[in-house]
Amino acid sequence: MVEEFDSSPNFNEGNVHISTELRLECHGDLVREAIEAFLEQTFLVELVEAPQRAEISDLSSQNCSLGGGQSATAVVPSRNGMILKPHSHKDWQGRVATWFNQPVRRRKGRQVTVRLSAPRPAPPSGLLQPVVRCPTVRYHTKVGAGRGFSLEELRVAGIHKKVAQTIGISVDPRRQNKCTESLPANVQRRKEYRSELILFPRKPSAPKKGDSTAEELKLATQLTGPVMPIRHVYKKKARVITEEEKNFKVVASRRMTCAITWLFGIPAKRAKEAAEQDVEKKK
Repeated sequence: MVEEFDSSPNFNEGNVHISTELRLECHGDLVREAIEAFLEQTFLVELVEAPQRAEISDLSSQNCSLGGGQSATAVVPSRNGMILKPHSHKDWQGRVATWFNQPVRRRKGRQVTVRLSAPRPAPPSGLLQPVVRCPTVRYHTKVGAGRGFSLEELRVAGIHKKVAQTIGISVDPRRQNKCTESLPANVQRRKEYRSELILFPRKPSAPKKGDSTAEELKLATQLTGPVMPIRHVYKKKARVITEEEKNFKVVASRRMTCAITWLFGIPAKRAKEAAEQDVEKKK
Protein backbone atom coordinates (compact mmCIF):
# COMPACT_ATOMS: atom_id res chain seq x y z
CA MET A 1 0.00 0.00 0.00
CA VAL A 2 1.45 3.36 -1.04
CA GLU A 3 0.50 6.49 0.84
CA GLU A 4 1.32 10.12 0.01
CA PHE A 5 2.42 12.07 3.05
CA ASP A 6 2.53 15.88 3.11
CA SER A 7 3.49 17.45 6.38
CA SER A 8 4.71 20.95 7.36
CA PRO A 9 5.29 20.88 11.09
CA ASN A 10 6.36 24.10 12.96
CA PHE A 11 8.35 23.89 16.18
CA ASN A 12 8.88 27.05 18.27
CA GLU A 13 10.94 26.40 21.39
CA GLY A 14 13.12 29.30 22.56
CA ASN A 15 15.43 30.23 19.69
CA VAL A 16 14.60 27.08 17.73
CA HIS A 17 12.48 27.50 14.63
CA ILE A 18 12.06 24.51 12.32
CA SER A 19 10.04 24.44 9.15
CA THR A 20 10.08 21.32 7.02
CA GLU A 21 8.19 20.00 4.08
CA LEU A 22 8.45 16.33 3.32
CA ARG A 23 6.92 14.39 0.51
CA LEU A 24 7.55 10.71 0.91
CA GLU A 25 5.93 7.66 -0.55
CA CYS A 26 6.37 4.83 1.92
CA HIS A 27 4.64 3.11 4.78
CA GLY A 28 3.68 4.94 7.97
CA ASP A 29 6.50 3.44 10.02
CA LEU A 30 9.15 4.62 7.61
CA VAL A 31 7.73 8.13 7.63
CA ARG A 32 7.73 8.19 11.41
CA GLU A 33 11.36 7.05 11.57
CA ALA A 34 12.48 9.65 9.02
CA ILE A 35 10.80 12.47 10.93
CA GLU A 36 12.35 11.38 14.22
CA ALA A 37 15.86 11.21 12.68
CA PHE A 38 15.48 14.68 11.13
CA LEU A 39 14.29 16.23 14.37
CA GLU A 40 17.07 14.59 16.38
CA GLN A 41 19.75 15.95 14.01
CA THR A 42 18.25 19.44 14.01
CA PHE A 43 18.07 19.63 17.80
CA LEU A 44 21.73 18.55 18.11
CA VAL A 45 22.84 21.38 15.80
CA GLU A 46 20.73 23.90 17.70
CA LEU A 47 22.16 22.76 21.04
CA VAL A 48 25.73 23.27 19.78
CA GLU A 49 25.10 26.78 18.33
CA ALA A 50 22.96 28.09 21.20
CA PRO A 51 25.87 28.76 23.69
CA GLN A 52 27.81 30.69 21.03
CA ARG A 53 24.83 32.91 20.26
CA ALA A 54 24.31 33.51 23.98
CA GLU A 55 27.94 34.72 24.41
CA ILE A 56 27.67 37.07 21.42
CA SER A 57 24.42 38.55 22.67
CA ASP A 58 25.94 39.13 26.15
CA LEU A 59 28.96 40.97 24.71
CA SER A 60 26.83 43.16 22.48
CA SER A 61 24.53 44.07 25.37
CA GLN A 62 27.55 45.03 27.53
CA ASN A 63 29.22 47.17 24.84
CA CYS A 64 26.04 48.96 23.83
CA SER A 65 24.62 49.64 27.31
CA LEU A 66 23.82 53.28 28.13
CA GLY A 67 24.21 55.22 31.39
CA GLY A 68 20.52 54.96 32.27
CA GLY A 69 20.49 51.18 32.16
CA GLN A 70 19.08 51.07 28.62
CA SER A 71 20.62 48.97 25.90
CA ALA A 72 21.16 50.03 22.31
CA THR A 73 22.16 48.26 19.14
CA ALA A 74 25.87 48.68 18.23
CA VAL A 75 26.46 50.76 15.09
CA VAL A 76 29.19 49.15 13.01
CA PRO A 77 31.10 51.75 10.96
CA SER A 78 31.30 51.06 7.26
CA ARG A 79 34.65 50.80 5.50
CA ASN A 80 37.73 52.72 6.65
CA GLY A 81 35.98 55.64 8.32
CA MET A 82 36.48 57.36 11.63
CA ILE A 83 35.71 55.28 14.70
CA LEU A 84 32.58 56.67 16.25
CA LYS A 85 33.11 57.82 19.80
CA PRO A 86 30.31 60.18 20.77
CA HIS A 87 30.62 61.96 24.10
CA SER A 88 27.03 62.36 25.14
CA HIS A 89 27.60 63.57 28.72
CA LYS A 90 29.55 66.81 28.31
CA ASP A 91 29.06 69.53 30.87
CA TRP A 92 28.38 72.14 28.19
CA GLN A 93 26.59 74.53 30.56
CA GLY A 94 29.91 75.47 32.16
CA ARG A 95 31.59 76.12 28.79
CA VAL A 96 29.13 78.57 27.30
CA ALA A 97 30.84 81.85 26.28
CA THR A 98 28.67 84.91 26.69
CA TRP A 99 29.20 88.38 25.27
CA PHE A 100 26.73 90.64 27.00
CA ASN A 101 29.14 93.59 27.37
CA GLN A 102 29.08 94.60 23.70
CA PRO A 103 27.71 98.12 24.32
CA VAL A 104 30.43 98.86 26.88
CA ARG A 105 33.17 97.52 24.62
CA ARG A 106 31.81 99.60 21.75
CA ARG A 107 31.90 102.76 23.87
CA LYS A 108 35.43 102.06 25.10
CA GLY A 109 36.61 101.41 21.56
CA ARG A 110 35.32 104.80 20.42
CA GLN A 111 37.08 106.49 23.33
CA VAL A 112 40.39 104.81 22.48
CA THR A 113 40.03 105.82 18.82
CA VAL A 114 39.42 109.45 19.77
CA ARG A 115 42.38 109.47 22.15
CA LEU A 116 44.81 107.98 19.62
CA SER A 117 43.67 110.21 16.76
CA ALA A 118 44.00 113.42 18.79
CA PRO A 119 46.74 115.84 17.66
CA ARG A 120 49.95 115.57 19.64
CA PRO A 121 52.74 118.07 20.15
CA ALA A 122 55.59 116.93 17.93
CA PRO A 123 58.54 118.70 16.29
CA PRO A 124 57.32 120.07 12.95
CA SER A 125 60.73 119.39 11.43
CA GLY A 126 60.82 115.75 12.49
CA LEU A 127 63.03 113.88 14.93
CA LEU A 128 66.79 114.06 15.20
CA GLN A 129 68.37 111.18 13.25
CA PRO A 130 71.92 109.82 13.45
CA VAL A 131 74.57 109.89 10.75
CA VAL A 132 75.08 106.43 9.24
CA ARG A 133 76.80 104.99 6.21
CA CYS A 134 74.92 103.31 3.41
CA PRO A 135 75.15 99.50 3.20
CA THR A 136 77.19 97.40 0.73
CA VAL A 137 80.66 98.15 -0.60
CA ARG A 138 79.24 100.13 -3.47
CA TYR A 139 77.65 102.84 -1.32
CA HIS A 140 79.55 102.66 1.98
CA THR A 141 81.45 105.85 1.15
CA LYS A 142 78.21 107.87 1.34
CA VAL A 143 76.53 108.99 4.55
CA GLY A 144 72.86 109.59 5.28
CA ALA A 145 70.24 109.80 8.00
CA GLY A 146 69.62 106.59 9.95
CA ARG A 147 66.47 105.28 11.56
CA GLY A 148 67.49 106.17 15.10
CA PHE A 149 70.29 106.39 17.63
CA SER A 150 71.55 103.12 19.07
CA LEU A 151 71.27 102.31 22.76
CA GLU A 152 75.04 102.46 23.15
CA GLU A 153 75.18 105.98 21.70
CA LEU A 154 72.48 107.15 24.10
CA ARG A 155 74.27 105.52 27.03
CA VAL A 156 77.57 107.25 26.20
CA ALA A 157 75.73 110.55 25.73
CA GLY A 158 74.13 110.14 29.15
CA ILE A 159 70.44 110.04 28.23
CA HIS A 160 67.79 107.38 28.73
CA LYS A 161 65.99 105.96 25.70
CA LYS A 162 62.55 106.89 27.05
CA VAL A 163 63.64 110.45 27.78
CA ALA A 164 65.18 110.75 24.31
CA GLN A 165 61.85 109.97 22.65
CA THR A 166 60.14 112.77 24.58
CA ILE A 167 62.55 115.51 23.43
CA GLY A 168 62.61 114.75 19.70
CA ILE A 169 65.42 112.17 19.42
CA SER A 170 64.73 109.00 17.43
CA VAL A 171 65.77 105.66 18.94
CA ASP A 172 66.51 102.38 17.13
CA PRO A 173 67.08 99.54 19.63
CA ARG A 174 68.11 97.11 16.86
CA ARG A 175 70.95 99.20 15.47
CA GLN A 176 74.52 98.39 16.57
CA ASN A 177 77.77 100.31 16.20
CA LYS A 178 80.18 98.21 14.17
CA CYS A 179 82.86 100.86 13.62
CA THR A 180 84.79 103.26 15.83
CA GLU A 181 83.83 106.39 13.85
CA SER A 182 80.03 106.23 14.14
CA LEU A 183 79.86 106.16 17.95
CA PRO A 184 81.74 109.42 18.74
CA ALA A 185 80.22 111.20 15.73
CA ASN A 186 76.63 110.49 16.78
CA VAL A 187 77.36 111.20 20.45
CA GLN A 188 78.70 114.61 19.49
CA ARG A 189 75.68 115.17 17.24
CA ARG A 190 73.34 114.40 20.13
CA LYS A 191 75.18 116.76 22.47
CA GLU A 192 75.03 119.60 19.95
CA TYR A 193 71.30 119.08 19.54
CA ARG A 194 70.77 119.14 23.29
CA SER A 195 72.81 122.33 23.67
CA GLU A 196 70.64 124.15 21.11
CA LEU A 197 67.35 122.74 22.40
CA ILE A 198 65.10 124.86 24.62
CA LEU A 199 63.07 122.56 26.81
CA PHE A 200 59.88 124.01 28.25
CA PRO A 201 58.91 122.76 31.73
CA ARG A 202 55.68 120.82 32.10
CA LYS A 203 54.73 123.01 35.05
CA PRO A 204 56.05 126.57 34.78
CA SER A 205 55.67 126.99 38.52
CA ALA A 206 57.81 123.92 39.29
CA PRO A 207 60.63 123.49 36.72
CA LYS A 208 62.71 120.32 36.94
CA LYS A 209 66.35 119.55 36.32
CA GLY A 210 67.24 119.99 32.65
CA ASP A 211 64.46 122.48 31.85
CA SER A 212 65.38 125.82 30.30
CA THR A 213 65.40 129.00 32.33
CA ALA A 214 62.94 131.85 31.98
CA GLU A 215 65.48 133.95 30.02
CA GLU A 216 66.03 131.14 27.53
CA LEU A 217 62.31 130.64 27.10
CA LYS A 218 61.94 134.27 26.00
CA LEU A 219 64.52 133.74 23.24
CA ALA A 220 62.86 130.57 21.91
CA THR A 221 61.97 130.44 18.20
CA GLN A 222 60.39 127.55 16.35
CA LEU A 223 62.62 125.78 13.82
CA THR A 224 60.85 125.27 10.49
CA GLY A 225 63.63 123.64 8.45
CA PRO A 226 65.26 120.21 8.87
CA VAL A 227 66.83 119.40 12.24
CA MET A 228 70.63 119.51 11.91
CA PRO A 229 70.77 118.50 8.23
CA ILE A 230 73.54 116.15 7.15
CA ARG A 231 75.99 117.89 4.84
CA HIS A 232 78.17 115.87 2.49
CA VAL A 233 81.69 117.24 2.81
CA TYR A 234 84.30 116.14 0.26
CA LYS A 235 87.75 116.58 1.79
CA LYS A 236 89.72 115.86 -1.39
CA LYS A 237 89.88 118.65 -3.95
CA ALA A 238 90.20 118.35 -7.71
CA ARG A 239 93.77 118.18 -9.10
CA VAL A 240 95.64 117.43 -12.30
CA ILE A 241 96.32 113.78 -13.21
CA THR A 242 100.04 112.92 -13.11
CA GLU A 243 102.01 111.05 -15.79
CA GLU A 244 102.48 108.07 -13.50
CA GLU A 245 98.72 107.72 -13.08
CA LYS A 246 98.21 107.99 -16.84
CA ASN A 247 100.71 105.18 -17.57
CA PHE A 248 99.39 102.89 -14.83
CA LYS A 249 97.83 99.68 -16.23
CA VAL A 250 94.88 98.87 -14.00
CA VAL A 251 93.77 95.60 -15.64
CA ALA A 252 97.30 94.18 -15.88
CA SER A 253 98.05 95.13 -12.29
CA ARG A 254 94.83 93.52 -11.09
CA ARG A 255 95.53 90.28 -12.96
CA MET A 256 99.09 90.15 -11.64
CA THR A 257 97.87 90.65 -8.08
CA CYS A 258 95.33 87.84 -8.47
CA ALA A 259 97.97 85.51 -9.92
CA ILE A 260 100.41 86.22 -7.10
CA THR A 261 97.70 85.61 -4.53
CA TRP A 262 96.54 82.37 -6.20
CA LEU A 263 100.06 80.98 -6.83
CA PHE A 264 101.58 82.18 -3.58
CA GLY A 265 103.10 78.82 -2.59
CA ILE A 266 104.92 78.11 -5.86
CA PRO A 267 107.32 81.13 -5.86
CA ALA A 268 108.04 80.59 -2.17
CA LYS A 269 108.87 76.95 -2.83
CA ARG A 270 111.16 77.86 -5.73
CA ALA A 271 112.97 80.48 -3.66
CA LYS A 272 113.49 77.96 -0.86
CA GLU A 273 114.92 75.38 -3.29
CA ALA A 274 117.25 77.96 -4.84
CA ALA A 275 118.53 78.96 -1.40
CA GLU A 276 119.21 75.31 -0.53
CA GLN A 277 121.11 74.80 -3.80
CA ASP A 278 123.27 77.85 -3.11
CA VAL A 279 124.14 76.47 0.32
CA GLU A 280 125.12 73.10 -1.20
CA LYS A 281 127.31 74.76 -3.85
CA LYS A 282 129.18 76.71 -1.22
CA LYS A 283 129.97 73.50 0.63
